[in-house]
Amino acid sequence: MKNTIKQKMAAVAMAGLVTVTQVDAAGDFEAGVGYMESAERAFGFIKGQGVVYQDEVASHKIGLEYIGYDETLDSSANTDLLFTTIVLNYEVEYQMNPAFSVYGGVGIGGQLVSLESPVGDLDDDLYGYAQVFAGVRARLSDSIDFKLGVRRMFFDEYELLGISGIKQEQTWGFEAGFTLRF
Repeated sequence: MKNTIKQKMAAVAMAGLVTVTQVDAAGDFEAGVGYMESAERAFGFIKGQGVVYQDEVASHKIGLEYIGYDETLDSSANTDLLFTTIVLNYEVEYQMNPAFSVYGGVGIGGQLVSLESPVGDLDDDLYGYAQVFAGVRARLSDSIDFKLGVRRMFFDEYELLGISGIKQEQTWGFEAGFTLRF
């Protein structure tokens, strides 16, 4: 399961980098960890973005993001739910001064939930996902920022093993990470 997450994160990182170079020469790559408040679980994210318009104060970006996490259903049976989310984001970032910026945006995408066991993947379902997010970035060097953010995560219903109407609770996600600008 951990190899699957690493492979998906690598694929999204490559797709994000390709998107960034095709959109504009300026862009960024982001990675970090977060915590979902109502679900009480950690998540990881990785994102590649390209600047589509920029002036002295604001940067408008479009990018691709991967969000991944899992939940253990039964530790004795070694069964887990693996959540793989791919999101297309729009972000606007305002440079407050040379060392500090604020950002906000929206995203829409899909989430694949897989029921995994020692014998393999038992079932999976693809459903909708949306988010709104905001945060701050502090410049550590010319190309590296530290970021703190919050996002509201909206999940659609999914079906596993013939049981429909399973739904994750909408939640706030709090996160920290690093941004590599190029």
